[in-house]
Amino acid sequence: KQLFKESMSVCDWFADGKSLLCSKSNINWGTSLYKVSLNKSRPILVAEIGDYHSSLSPDNKNIIFNRYGDPYREAYRGSTNGDLYEYNIENKAYSRLTETDYTERYPRYSYINNTVYFCASDGKRYQLYKAIPGKLETKVQLTHFDTWSVRDISIAHQNDNIVFELFDSIWCYNPDSIDNKIYKLEINISEDIWEDYNREDTVIDSFDSY
Repeated sequence: KQLFKESMSVCDWFADGKSLLCSKSNINWGTSLYKVSLNKSRPILVAEIGDYHSSLSPDNKNIIFNRYGDPYREAYRGSTNGDLYEYNIENKAYSRLTETDYTERYPRYSYINNTVYFCASDGKRYQLYKAIPGKLETKVQLTHFDTWSVRDISIAHQNDNIVFELFDSIWCYNPDSIDNKIYKLEINISEDIWEDYNREDTVIDSFDSY
């Protein structure tokens, strides 16, 4: 069913399972965050400043999001490089979590422990990292890709399994795996095999085959 007719991007679920955290562009603040109920009531403004890459903490008290930065300019250093911010919903207070030379993007809270996952540029590629919320300077690098960047990460609710985009493939991070924590997800899609029923013949003065 249609909940709302205006253009919005879905960022996350609220813990009650009855509302969505959504982002919407506006003239005043750029991108704002809203609570959108499944009962079709009007969206409620949650944060004036946010981003469509936003994640709710498991207790729904905070929102972590990235601001600025370019997903395809990993080596960019300048005034609009991307950083991570955290917003406390009750206090309506923003905290800047990173202030580095390069860009951090795609933050996601863990649902099972005090960890936040995100992507950060190493100067050449975006890699996957984890850190303790509020102490992102102690981040731990989880991937070491040379050719392509990690983008658009998504995390499970039951564990810290993560999937992410790597060029034209989907890759996984499984922290519980002993031998291979980072691996490519093999996707096989069944499809019909169409046969070519066209027939070509060279004929001269005779059409006996037809």
